[in-house]
Amino acid sequence: MAYRISRHAQTEIERRGIPLYLVESVLTNPQQIVLEKDGRKAYPVTIRLW
Repeated sequence: MAYRISRHAQTEIERRGIPLYLVESVLTNPQQIVLEKDGRKAYPVTIRLW
């Protein structure tokens, strides 16, 4: 699956210490897909890390 992570998303991924494999897992098996106003898709998810 091809995807592009926005600058904001990349910053938040790094700030929160989210492993890339979890991001890829959500993108390949989303709980939900939300269409944004500009046509982009958001993949909101809640993951309990511990």
